[in-house]
Amino acid sequence: METWNNRLLKALEESTFNKNSLAERVGVSAPTVSAWVGAAGINPAKTIAGDNLLKVCRALNIRPEWLMFREGPMRASSVDPELAAAIDLIATLPGKARELILVQIKGYADLTSQKVNEEAAEKGGTIGHPQQRGDTRQSTADQTGVIKTGEKLLDFDEAAATVRRLAGVEGAAESPGKRQKKGSKSG
Repeated sequence: METWNNRLLKALEESTFNKNSLAERVGVSAPTVSAWVGAAGINPAKTIAGDNLLKVCRALNIRPEWLMFREGPMRASSVDPELAAAIDLIATLPGKARELILVQIKGYADLTSQKVNEEAAEKGGTIGHPQQRGDTRQSTADQTGVIKTGEKLLDFDEAAATVRRLAGVEGAAESPGKRQKKGSKSG
């Protein structure tokens, strides 16, 4: 009889994870994952905690209903596993870094909209993610809160304010840090 443990092992084998890396992603020990899949003669675990079930399914891009009850398709959609991993990674970032990444993603999406691209074309320029324009330089953020894009350096507040301004988001003139400092001085 096929069990959820067998289905988990199948999904694990089809993924880029091994037992150790899945354990690390989910936040459990490697022996716990081994028990879930019944590895090396271990009696398979009969249950899995709900939060761990959801984390495993997110990491392996599988549906919880398929894993536990073999209901419906294995995967909910054709979401790229690399994209799912990036989403999980963004979710683990501290608040300010996560906010900046999300603002940048939204900003890039907004900036590449048809209207903005038309305006840029009228001015003889191009707008969009640097790699969409053939620029292969990487943007990086270090622990001091500085984003390095090519030669130009921006701190997180400056980068967030710039992206907000370009995307037409309210409060674009001030960075989150400056608004917070202003608010704490008044009163």
